[in-house]
Amino acid sequence: MSKARRWASTEGVQRRILDAARDVFHRQGFNDATIADITAAAGCSIGSIYHHFGGKNELFQALSDRAVVLVEAEIDENDWERSLLWASWRHRFDLSVLMNPFNRPTDYPPAGRSLVLERLGGGGLHERAQMALMREATLVLIETDTEAEAARVIESTVQWVDLVRAIQPRIEF
Repeated sequence: MSKARRWASTEGVQRRILDAARDVFHRQGFNDATIADITAAAGCSIGSIYHHFGGKNELFQALSDRAVVLVEAEIDENDWERSLLWASWRHRFDLSVLMNPFNRPTDYPPAGRSLVLERLGGGGLHERAQMALMREATLVLIETDTEAEAARVIESTVQWVDLVRAIQPRIEF
């Protein structure tokens, strides 16, 4: 009796390709990574990558979209700074590729900028200072291995953001 062939689900194939692309981009950087490297890591055909994503740039965009969806799904609007930072730590490996300028296309915008600015409500000096604090904290969290260490970074950052927010009305430019 022959075994029935099992076809992989589209979602499973896409996840496997995205995970492989993330790993390859992380190790080699975007410019040095090739579609052949990604197909070897994913265990799929080149045609499968082009079918699901189009090419290397589109694959990187899909990685970015996936990271934003993963992080946004964990944001608590009543405590968004803290929840955003915790989600960033939990998804640090995905974010490490997107936030490292050597691992992404040269014309690609910094990851998460619009997500943070949208919640801060503008692009003035105070909002930019808060965004810089959040971005730097995320960069530290990407390299943080333990939950206790992450908690210290997150709580310190939230305190700094609160401080910037508190002095905002007293300083005019």
